Amino acid sequence: MTVFDQLPGRGPQPVPRPASHRRPGARVVAPHASPGWMSRGACRDEDPELFFPITAVGPALAQVSSAKAIGGRCPVQANCLSYALVTGQDDGIWGGTTREERWPTRHARRGPAPVPAGPR
Repeated sequence: MTVFDQLPGRGPQPVPRPASHRRPGARVVAPHASPGWMSRGACRDEDPELFFPITAVGPALAQVSSAKAIGGRCPVQANCLSYALVTGQDDGIWGGTTREERWPTRHARRGPAPVPAGPR
């Protein structure tokens, strides 16, 4: 089994945001625009669990590092990263990036956890 056997979205794919909502100069490759790119991924023969670590701290850092190294040498890295961004992949290593690297503003906006109100 490969990473791509477990990909969500074998049905209808989300529609990429209109160009007016993207950064100027950003290039997003829609998943359907290049149907063959997944079969050329450097991760195709790797254990899919390598790319979905449970955490990004402690002992899992070695797993994250290994997955990022594979993504960093992948010939379809840009396609993989675009796919993750277009389809909103929150978890896993995609295109050699972690969730925090793909979505820095999403996590920054959350801010600190709210403090529950005590009894009055």
